[in-house]
Amino acid sequence: MDTAHYDATPEMRRALGYDAEAMWDQRAEHYNAALLSSGALRSDEIVTMLYERGLLRGKTVLDVGGGTGRYAIPFARSASHVTITDISSNMLSHAKDNAEREGLFNLSYRRLDWESADLDLLGWKKAFDFVFASMCPAARSKEGIERMSAASCGWCALCQVIYSRDPLVQFLRNKLRPNRTYEMQNDREIIPTLFNRLWNQGYEPELSYVRRSDESSCSVEEAAVRYAGRFGLAAREQGADLTALIRAYASGGEVRLSSKSTLAILLWKASGYETP
Repeated sequence: MDTAHYDATPEMRRALGYDAEAMWDQRAEHYNAALLSSGALRSDEIVTMLYERGLLRGKTVLDVGGGTGRYAIPFARSASHVTITDISSNMLSHAKDNAEREGLFNLSYRRLDWESADLDLLGWKKAFDFVFASMCPAARSKEGIERMSAASCGWCALCQVIYSRDPLVQFLRNKLRPNRTYEMQNDREIIPTLFNRLWNQGYEPELSYVRRSDESSCSVEEAAVRYAGRFGLAAREQGADLTALIRAYASGGEVRLSSKSTLAILLWKASGYETP
């Protein structure tokens, strides 16, 4: 697997043609529409697990690279306050709209590149009870998890998809051949790497898994909305019609969706850490 985009410095990423802010600003509208159509802003197994561990209720939470609020919004239903950061102001604008539509006003929004965040300047050293990141490249490096630990006076958690299978995703990937930077999904190697880093630093990380399976069907137009967050930008750049591609995949005007995924949740206590 090409890991250059995960551990490179911001300068190296730009040299590789990876401009995260511009990419996510462009993807924000389609990404948010796909999120809403899938019902992902409702509480799920990960939110339930964190709630049952006592990490959310009445707590101050920092969601690093939180996008349009997939986790920040469910967190806010029980947390005292949630701060959501993202490199894209467009993503944060959607997050604010989504939260207020749900009647949630105990969130704050900060456009921030976690790779270069100055916690002293922000006043965020040990400022949050719980620090969380899901599928955020900037949090999946040595410096990224060190910042997470430094910002937490309690616990930290990092969520990463390590396996996914979706025939429609594979079909669209074969047709569009998107740049690797669009496809930061499966990454089995990064979790043991981060686990070992935390272990060697004296933490006692825990590892849990959430397995998801879904069988459903929808119209071509509904599928186009749901998958535009992942493939819409690649389709536009290649002059392709995403809806037409999905129509070619469909049978009788209906798209049968079948997906399986496994998410790894790396959890560690950042408070009370002492160097061995």
